[in-house]
Amino acid sequence: MPSSPVIVHGGHASIHTTQVLTLCAYAGIPCELKHCDVLEGHQFKPEFLAMNPMHCVPTVEDGETKLWESGAIMRYLAHKWELTELYPEDPRRRAIVELGLEHKSLGFYTRLSSILLYPVIGFAHKIKSEAEYEGARRLLDEALVGLLHVIRMNGPGAWCVGGDKLCLADLAWSPTLWLFKLTSEWAYGEAFKSCWDREGVAEYMNRTMEALANAGAAESITRTLELWDSLCRAKAQHD
Repeated sequence: MPSSPVIVHGGHASIHTTQVLTLCAYAGIPCELKHCDVLEGHQFKPEFLAMNPMHCVPTVEDGETKLWESGAIMRYLAHKWELTELYPEDPRRRAIVELGLEHKSLGFYTRLSSILLYPVIGFAHKIKSEAEYEGARRLLDEALVGLLHVIRMNGPGAWCVGGDKLCLADLAWSPTLWLFKLTSEWAYGEAFKSCWDREGVAEYMNRTMEALANAGAAESITRTLELWDSLCRAKAQHD
């Protein structure tokens, strides 16, 4: 297997960077995090734009290969390192993993970012009315019901998108769900508890995190949550 580390440009504030770092830790892929401070505009430096004209993180360098978009990066690493347990070759199992990855990005994260992540750090207005609360809860809960449906596609006894063992999609969902819980509690107390504490979701969160911790692959998630906790605390004190 390749021995030169994959260079990951990003930071722990980026949940998508955390997904890639979690994969590397879980699969034993050598990697090096190069901090890119997007608030300081490091992603607009010429040398960064030469790698990624979309100026987003994470961006990875693996020899001559330079990629952005966390899903594409994770798939690339899974192919290169032949991670067939995380990214199965069987067409149906692969399709379930792909569905889990796409649903996390398009079905859940897009809603999470606009409803919670951007408002909690002051990039958008927070929810104020009960009608907005109900609409937001409905959107997030619908996406989580979708996650549980994807898990059940593996048949009886399945507890994660990979069925009975973690897959690429689980490494993307786990940090995102824990960030959802943390930011929702900071911003709105227990207003969204019915979403992340619903039957099946809470078990999924706990079991995936336990599996990652047992594999020594939870450090990046922990650091991300600590950083977001500090950001939320500072925003609350400022308000």
